[in-house]
Amino acid sequence: MAEIAGPSAFRRQIAAAAAVVLQTSRLTGRHPSPDDVRSLLERTGRAVPTPPQIDRPLHVGPQLDVTAAVQAVLAEAHGGPAGTGAARIVRLSVAHRQTIGGLGGSYLESTDPGRIDLAGPGTGSGATGEGLVGPVTIGADVTGLTGDKGIEYVLRIGKREFTSATPAVRLTPTQMLTAAGLPVAATTDRRLSLTF
Repeated sequence: MAEIAGPSAFRRQIAAAAAVVLQTSRLTGRHPSPDDVRSLLERTGRAVPTPPQIDRPLHVGPQLDVTAAVQAVLAEAHGGPAGTGAARIVRLSVAHRQTIGGLGGSYLESTDPGRIDLAGPGTGSGATGEGLVGPVTIGADVTGLTGDKGIEYVLRIGKREFTSATPAVRLTPTQMLTAAGLPVAATTDRRLSLTF
């Protein structure tokens, strides 16, 4: 493999990924060259999307995806194409941002995806209410894409669809509850289902 700039930890991760690909290849009776391994790791890597909360594009190379690389080796060994396969969502994350001070200069973004607290930081009458206005970002970790041009991501809540050109959709809790046909103010927990 060629020299890789950056912290030594990255070199160790790349070396470990290459070792996994080599071992998997050898177990299937193949003996790829270092260039073949590098090409496979580049081809099966995931693009790192620009998070919606930053104000400028993120320019970094693909993120290693050892699972996709191993799947490509196994697919090739069993007569299938050596590509990354069909695009699929491997993980869905939920982050609820709540301001905790300094006019938005300090915020909390720690979320239990099964229960979003709308009262916000604090308890009882000391709760700030930030949970109701703080945006909820639902982001997908997508593998198997050969390019991201023309792809539209859709988040569906009830009969309402929210679209995005990036694999993340940001909504307020009010938008989510309204789309689900649920009251914004309630004395009990509400449950809503969504499809990404």
